[in-house]
Amino acid sequence: MPDWTWTSATTVERQLTMDSDADDRAEPLMTSIQPRIDPAVYADGEPGEKLLRPVGPLGHLGPLGPWGPLGRYGPVGEASAYWETQLDYLRHHPYFASLLNTWGILAKPVLDETGPLGPTGPVGQEAYCEELPAINEISGQLQAGGVYGPLGPAGPLGVYGPLGPLGPRGPMGVLLDPADGRYFDHGELVTEVEGAAPWGSGQRRTYELVETYPIGRARAADVALDTSFMATDVTTPGRPTEYPMTSAEDQFVTVTVVPDRGFADLSCMLNAYGFNPCGVYPALAVFPNGAAVDTEDILIRDVFYLPARWKSPQEITDRYTVELLDGAGNVVAESRASRYANWLQIKVPAGRS
Repeated sequence: MPDWTWTSATTVERQLTMDSDADDRAEPLMTSIQPRIDPAVYADGEPGEKLLRPVGPLGHLGPLGPWGPLGRYGPVGEASAYWETQLDYLRHHPYFASLLNTWGILAKPVLDETGPLGPTGPVGQEAYCEELPAINEISGQLQAGGVYGPLGPAGPLGVYGPLGPLGPRGPMGVLLDPADGRYFDHGELVTEVEGAAPWGSGQRRTYELVETYPIGRARAADVALDTSFMATDVTTPGRPTEYPMTSAEDQFVTVTVVPDRGFADLSCMLNAYGFNPCGVYPALAVFPNGAAVDTEDILIRDVFYLPARWKSPQEITDRYTVELLDGAGNVVAESRASRYANWLQIKVPAGRS
């Protein structure tokens, strides 16, 4: 695939929808997907259409949204600070500290050929290149560059992301300084770790660790960003938040924005009282919402028993746009979708900023 080839939530939205009538309703163009997704092989109609609805996995209510594993209450979110506190206690406890010093030995099975980074893992040649696309026509779209690429093993939810062995919950997590967001071994900065190569033959390769920067830290002058990190920041409407980064090798890079809106009313998102659902998730179980709703706008506007504060679709979560610029300041990829969580995947050449 050529360098700078990219896809995003915007390309999916534009490719799969069109104005079909005066109602301004959207009609999925399933035949425009390559490789083609054939709905005829499924007995229940068009699963591709169902998966690509805004209330589906690519929408704000899916795993890339604020209620997913990358959100505030996920394993790497703000609420996980409790476990960082417990780890810090263990680091300074004489007995447990001695055990943690042996973690490098204990962690070898995670980083060797039998672990998720090795040839038997989800990014190994057999699993990724052969087994994944062979499951069905939709599963192949989980590969990098596919319609569901950010949900796949090469995306932020996969083994290279913050939830995998290279992230803060992996074997190197004991070296993480939560206040700084980076990894330190006896005061020395650690940015990479050696692990098994996914192509096998007992080879090893170097992987970039996934830093987890607290608010504002990723943009500090003393931080040099690679393409493997997670950052929390407070944004200002109308002002872009920039992260200068450099790719050390030819690779696919996924950029995802996880909105952080809606948690003040989390109970309303989840709760149901008797036969009268009062949350967005319970509302999806009520016919015809869960069966026929096409957009989050319709979900919020037409579910009359939701509280008034949920009547506007913008109340689900804030919406952000994403742009990727090259070293010369030219926009090479963008995501400006209005009905999906914004993400982009792009093939970046080595040494490019």
